[in-house]
Amino acid sequence: MAVIRAFSLYLPEETLIIDNPDAVKLASNKLPQLKIATKFHLAIPDTITTNNPKMAKQFINKYKKNVIVKPMSIGTAEYGNKAFSVFTSKIDKSIDLSLVRNCPTLFQENIRKKSELRITIIGNRIFAVEFDTQKLAEAKIDWRQAGDKIATIPHKAVTLPDKLKNNLLALKNYYGLNFAAIDMAKTPENEYVFFELNPAGQFLWLEDVTGVPLAEEMGKFLLGKS
Repeated sequence: MAVIRAFSLYLPEETLIIDNPDAVKLASNKLPQLKIATKFHLAIPDTITTNNPKMAKQFINKYKKNVIVKPMSIGTAEYGNKAFSVFTSKIDKSIDLSLVRNCPTLFQENIRKKSELRITIIGNRIFAVEFDTQKLAEAKIDWRQAGDKIATIPHKAVTLPDKLKNNLLALKNYYGLNFAAIDMAKTPENEYVFFELNPAGQFLWLEDVTGVPLAEEMGKFLLGKS
């Protein structure tokens, strides 16, 4: 990111970048992102961030231990010369809540899911794909844990309600982004719940399994033809 930021300083002011490194950095912080999402009328899971074990325990008991813990920023960690992915995980008996004293930790209620959506925004065009993560054990909590197997479950392009589309565009524009990959859930009651916005999220697998022309749209946007 530092290299990209330095390179961008030498580009003409009118150069189109996907996306400005400072905007990407700002949008990568998941905690304020949730608060901002509510300003645009997006429903979010009940959330607490704390390094107080007692408060963490109270929150977990409130939802009868049906709670997840997730990273507050980019879900990777480095140790020595190795990098590790940090996935969203459901709380279980093995958790040692005393460890939250070492670092503020983000806990959320575990939302019941009818399906999940990856919503790709390129410029002002929205492409929504729905897939049933609950059919795959590895994908029930965090579909990234399924790796390439995520493409084995049915995906379909869907149209979102106009009000939701406008709210998602407003969130993207708040950060000054040209691109966003947004993760949401659809509950059994057909309500939409916002999880997070990814300023550099993956999208090509969605085109592979649905035929949605995302690469073509990205090319058009870069050429100013979108």
